[in-house]
Amino acid sequence: MFFTSVINFRGRESHDSKLISILYTSQLRFYTDILSLLAVGPIVELYKPLAIFGLLKMLRVFRISKMIATTNLDKNYKAVLNITKIVFYLVLYVHMVGSFWWLVISLGYPEIYYANPEKN
Repeated sequence: MFFTSVINFRGRESHDSKLISILYTSQLRFYTDILSLLAVGPIVELYKPLAIFGLLKMLRVFRISKMIATTNLDKNYKAVLNITKIVFYLVLYVHMVGSFWWLVISLGYPEIYYANPEKN
């Protein structure tokens, strides 16, 4: 996030790292990024329940809309990007629903998943 540019208070593009850090740390996404770091491999190895913070990394996906809106592309290209974004969200949603139902089934009927422990 710090190797980028921002629009400063005068409406011009700025590469000033101090301004970038001030703007980034004043946003909610900074704190979600910090919490998602708790799910990094060595930390999770020490304390397994911190793995749940890895889900916060998924919030980064929702920044795509803002990125598409602020690009300097033709409206036709933006329309294609928006359609691609919607398809991506649909695939992500179907994956999450399928994972949820797998979790429900595996918790409710563990003998289905663990029927033959020699193969697992």
